[in-house]
Amino acid sequence: GKDASKFFNEIHKGVKIDSYLRPEAFLGDLGLDENLMSESFWHTLREARITEVKEELNRILGKTELPTKQESLSVLLNDKSLDQELKAKLQRME
Repeated sequence: GKDASKFFNEIHKGVKIDSYLRPEAFLGDLGLDENLMSESFWHTLREARITEVKEELNRILGKTELPTKQESLSVLLNDKSLDQELKAKLQRME
């Protein structure tokens, strides 16, 4: 799951795939879809992720025996075995 672009580019410096294709096999440039890169697209993705994290948090906190979510959140944040990335996300949600 790592980006291999740097490694790939070092091996294939200046190589263009169209030089290996028959002319009839070339369908065009890939390019970027500008709509996918818009701020509203990224905002939609962020909002969806926030919703997912909140749902997961509610699911986890629903399994605790503490009376309130705030107390449950405090216990989670003090848990030494809690993943640091998840801990940082939880702290931002407080």
